[in-house]
Amino acid sequence: MPTPSPHSFLRLNRRGGRGSKLVGFPIKSGGLKREIFTKKFYVCKEEIPIVTLLPEQLRYLINDKDFENGLSRPLQKSKLIFVFGCTVALRISDLFAIRFADVQEIGNTCYLSVKTIKNGTDVRIKLPEYAKRIINEFKATAGKRKTVFPPILNSRFKDRQARTFI
Repeated sequence: MPTPSPHSFLRLNRRGGRGSKLVGFPIKSGGLKREIFTKKFYVCKEEIPIVTLLPEQLRYLINDKDFENGLSRPLQKSKLIFVFGCTVALRISDLFAIRFADVQEIGNTCYLSVKTIKNGTDVRIKLPEYAKRIINEFKATAGKRKTVFPPILNSRFKDRQARTFI
């Protein structure tokens, strides 16, 4: 296979953004042949494992009163937020942006209608009874706050989750 000119190689790598200059430099200077260089050039890909809860684990968190009573009050609140987040499957930024006005009751059914922050997608989720109880518990202590969940630092929330479930 003939070695392409440096300009055609740059065109091939233009999608690489900043990497196109990095890739093009050795070839323009005549220091490397394309075949040798591309074998050494790779992108590190970090895959984060997805952790899921089994339905029985979620039921345990919802229904086990002994477990809940063994937690401090801040950890109990974090557990409720975690359970609600698992139920509605929203990003944490969307979860803490939910307002009481986003919860709608139509007949005996309760819905959560939100617009996601990252994509701007409109989402409507039917809430089970335990999710309504969680909202009502936070509403009782909300005072003038318009959001369902009190603001918690992301690092503090993750720390509480780690202490609760590990």
